[in-house]
Amino acid sequence: YYLLGILATSLVASLATAPLVLYHFNRFSPWGIVSNMAVVPLASFVIMPGVVLSLLLMPLGLQGAGYALQEWGIDIMLRVAAWAAGLPY
Repeated sequence: YYLLGILATSLVASLATAPLVLYHFNRFSPWGIVSNMAVVPLASFVIMPGVVLSLLLMPLGLQGAGYALQEWGIDIMLRVAAWAAGLPY
């Protein structure tokens, strides 16, 4: 249910801000909704736990494990963004 809640929240937020995006930028990318729905769970389940792990291990000087997890998640996030930017419309 948690994953479905994240996906639904991302969809609702994208649809709610769509009129503002259209007004200010005079364009709307339907692929933004798809890429957000792919990236938000990644941020919730990989990147943010990596941040917490880094902070917990920082007093021991072992924060590199959390940084590696964050780096992996951010790399995937950037790949999704590059993929979505290359799509038509």
